[in-house]
Amino acid sequence: MSLKEVKVREMDSVIWMRAKIAMIKRKEHNPHMTMAKWLQTAILAQLRKENG
Repeated sequence: MSLKEVKVREMDSVIWMRAKIAMIKRKEHNPHMTMAKWLQTAILAQLRKENG
């Protein structure tokens, strides 16, 4: 595994943790929502934040 892949993987888990925490805070824990869907949502939110 390359360093780049490790970095991406670490970032994914950080985003996933943040998404989970945000989800718990908002009490929106939806058991039907998959991790992939959540990551997608979290990444889109992150991109929007970075791009202003």
